[in-house]
Amino acid sequence: MLIPQGAFEREELPDGTSTVVPGTFSFIDAGNLGFFDLVFAIPNGMVQAAPLILGGIWIGGLFAIIERTGLLDIVVQSIINVFRSKKMLVIPAIMIPIAAFFALTGALEMMLIIIPAVIPLMLKLGFDRFTGFATAMVGGIAGFTVALTAPATVGVAQSIAELPLYSGLSLRLMLIFIILSVGIWYVWRYARKVMRDPTSSYVYGDELDAEFLNHEQFRKTDWSTDFSGVWIRSDDVGASDTRVVFY
Repeated sequence: MLIPQGAFEREELPDGTSTVVPGTFSFIDAGNLGFFDLVFAIPNGMVQAAPLILGGIWIGGLFAIIERTGLLDIVVQSIINVFRSKKMLVIPAIMIPIAAFFALTGALEMMLIIIPAVIPLMLKLGFDRFTGFATAMVGGIAGFTVALTAPATVGVAQSIAELPLYSGLSLRLMLIFIILSVGIWYVWRYARKVMRDPTSSYVYGDELDAEFLNHEQFRKTDWSTDFSGVWIRSDDVGASDTRVVFY
């Protein structure tokens, strides 16, 4: 509506692909958007993005199911047992698979389920939640940015540009190695600093990390509930000092 539209001329190459002809740009009159086009742009965009929106909702529901069944606790505890004596190694051990996953799939919406899984793990290993967030996010963004074979980014872009599908893979492999190495170094450096001096944490003093760990301990206690939403600890039932907690 505000930015003038233009186009280049293209010519076909001997291999059947087409390329832009330098110096042939010209403005074109493709018509302007009307008021109602602007009004309906958002709902139309939501319709087109419905798979992504529903995917986000389903991912949230999936994570809730996994968390409620206790499967997440089992996985987290298993990882803690492996890295208990070498905590710092958990950072590359998590970041590398996450980066590889997003580099191959480009499914960045899966970060909605990865971050809530990584943060509790890092907290229980003695790091702060910023370390957990950075471990998941830096690794994921490194992979998504380079996008080795991500269909929705590299695949679409190379198709539009009429380049061989997934060409330049060796260059992107080199880039992801460099970017991920820098990312691991950054998170490792920060995590080591926090382990040595908790007061250097970016989130030091807000007590949310401690509250989370206390809540985890609270949640692992044997609790039962009635249909009113009142949670009662089972070992107190029948005792004179039964404690009832609204949760």
